[in-house]
Amino acid sequence: MAWGTAPQVALLQAVLVGTRVSCLLLLGVALTLVTSARQLGRGLCSLFRPVLGREAAWKTALAFSLMIHFLPLTWQRVDDVRRTVQLRCPNLPWRRRIPLLVSASLRGLAMIPWQQSLGVAARGLDHSDAWESNLPFVCSHWVLGLMFLAVSAGLSLL
Repeated sequence: MAWGTAPQVALLQAVLVGTRVSCLLLLGVALTLVTSARQLGRGLCSLFRPVLGREAAWKTALAFSLMIHFLPLTWQRVDDVRRTVQLRCPNLPWRRRIPLLVSASLRGLAMIPWQQSLGVAARGLDHSDAWESNLPFVCSHWVLGLMFLAVSAGLSLL
């Protein structure tokens, strides 16, 4: 609207973008709910290996897996801090409550990367052999995947 677009057109475009983003978020949530972070990482590793090479592919897969694993931990930690502040300081004004929530959440989140580093090392996931997958090449899977990408690209042009 800042560049002279009619309000109706801007609203329609905003709804379209919002719908697309919502669909992507729901697809991501569904994918993370039905598979483990390690399975997603192994799949990404096999997908990125021809493009990035073996060394960069497993590091990218590890980073993605840690990110997927980190999100629910983050939400849980922030919710724990919120509930704790609510129970221990029920009459705290908002101007003091919000900085307290942010600083306590960040302190709690600072411990998670160390715990994840220890978990990665303990499970032996810090080298490329742990991310190798024995997925056989199935032509029908590739055809279905390419069809899905083509339909998705077509729908994105609407």
